[in-house]
Amino acid sequence: MSFTFLKPQIYTAPSDQFRKQMARYQVAPPHRVLDTCYNFTGLPGFEMMYIPDGPFSIGCLAFAAMPEEFPFSVIGNMAQQTVEVVYDVRGGKVGFIKGSC
Repeated sequence: MSFTFLKPQIYTAPSDQFRKQMARYQVAPPHRVLDTCYNFTGLPGFEMMYIPDGPFSIGCLAFAAMPEEFPFSVIGNMAQQTVEVVYDVRGGKVGFIKGSC
C-alpha cells in the first residue's frame, strides 16, 4: 500500500474535513505518521484506509503531512490504479474517474 503525502498547509483542509465526516466513529491513536485513525472494530474496511493491525480493528486515512523540507507532495494509492485524475485548476478541484485508464 502506498500513501499520499501533502505539504502541511495543504494537508490541513482535507484532514480537518475528513475528521468532521468521521465524527460518528471512535478516534484511535495515530499510527506512525498517520494521524487520522479510527476504531473500526466489526466494520468493513475502506479503499483509502490503511488498516495496520489485523482485520479492521483500527483504520487510518492513508494521507499524511509531508515534512516541511520536502518541496513536493506525493499522491499515490493502489486504489488509484486505473483511475483518471482530473484537475480543475481554476475551480480548485480534483476529480477521479474510476476505470477510465
